[in-house]
Amino acid sequence: MSAASIALEILGAGMVVVEGRGLRAHGNAAAKRLLGLSREAGSEAVLSALREVPELSSLLQSGSGRGELSIASQEGPVPIRRVEARAYCIRRPWPRVLIVLVDVTENAELLERLSNLASKDPLTGLYNRRRFDELGARDIELSRRSGASIGVLMLDIDLFKRVNDDHGHDVGDQALKAVSAACLEGLRSTDILARYGGEEFAVLLPGSGADESVFVAERLRAQVFAASVPCSEGRVSVTISAGAYAAVPNPQDDLSLYLRRADEALYRSKAMGRNRVSYWEPLRPKGSP
Repeated sequence: MSAASIALEILGAGMVVVEGRGLRAHGNAAAKRLLGLSREAGSEAVLSALREVPELSSLLQSGSGRGELSIASQEGPVPIRRVEARAYCIRRPWPRVLIVLVDVTENAELLERLSNLASKDPLTGLYNRRRFDELGARDIELSRRSGASIGVLMLDIDLFKRVNDDHGHDVGDQALKAVSAACLEGLRSTDILARYGGEEFAVLLPGSGADESVFVAERLRAQVFAASVPCSEGRVSVTISAGAYAAVPNPQDDLSLYLRRADEALYRSKAMGRNRVSYWEPLRPKGSP
């Protein structure tokens, strides 16, 4: 075995050299593994495997470029491997194409985990405030362009401090999870639920007007009321108060306006005794009927 062949075998990256305008192919062990072939696979098997994957077939025909692809894996617990491929055209001493395959599965999974950490609340798995604000700004703009109404709800667990004080923070955490699960069950796939801070949650309802937003808020309130959280004394029930606001965005309207008005409605629900839903109403001048 030549020094070049030995180098190809010990390299971690998969490497395939295609010669004679696609008539012969030589792949190292790493390339064959990524392509789902045995170490003993010959030239025809390597060529066939390359041509069966559209991204690799395209690179083979063009002789240059890069791409990312997913390949079914027969090894280990990961059924799909993420692979980065690059092609290089080498014209001397005869035309051939070098394709380099790098398994980036772990890097892709790490990036996905980091993305989730940046956008998800670790306790409930819901979107966090930062991600909600990003998605909310996007949906407000989409509603403005389409002329559709959009609703926003602010939800708050009633007397949450008492739950923590009476039953401990572990039960408090379970209450947050239970409220999250109950609310998710009452929302559409297009709606967006986030833990906005502490025991407060925010909901985006694209395409929803005032009546529908109140209806959804009432459904979430009822579902949370029907749920309960296990504790050492048996089970503890929690309730939520909610505020709603919906409108077709004007040119100057942004997400903060919707959140502020939904929050004002939420505080009205709190002031009226909790475990209820209120819709935002403009302040009336003193002395007006």
